[in-house]
Amino acid sequence: MKIENDHPTPFIKTRTPKTKPAEDKSFRAVFNQSLQAAAGRNRISNPLALTQTPALSAMSIEPLSPDQAAVNSFEDLLGALSTYQKHLGDGRFSLRMLERELNHIKDQCRQLDQLAHNLPSGDGLLPVLKEGLATARMEMERFKRGDYC
Repeated sequence: MKIENDHPTPFIKTRTPKTKPAEDKSFRAVFNQSLQAAAGRNRISNPLALTQTPALSAMSIEPLSPDQAAVNSFEDLLGALSTYQKHLGDGRFSLRMLERELNHIKDQCRQLDQLAHNLPSGDGLLPVLKEGLATARMEMERFKRGDYC
């Protein structure tokens, strides 16, 4: 049995095509005019001024303490996990794209794990770092198992 739709749909509005181009301009003329208009908007009216930065030897950069380095690395890991979580919920990201992000998270975990080993055992920061590492590793394991396929 074949179903045919012989009835026009009343709510769809259709446009009738124009029979002649607007003002008989060729495509090339309209295109060139658009390019000139765009180039005029993008011009910089004020001249650029060159500024010099202070010499690197004038600034003193102290090495980070082990605690501060671990906190910075942990913040980077949390940022990567947050981005991964957003992309995981977005259907526009393929599993290959997510795998690249997980490889980045894996590298962050390695770095944070090395920094955590340098911390003293009684440091209050250590349990927080270990929990963050466990969460990241659990997420990597879920991905490898195929929970998100």
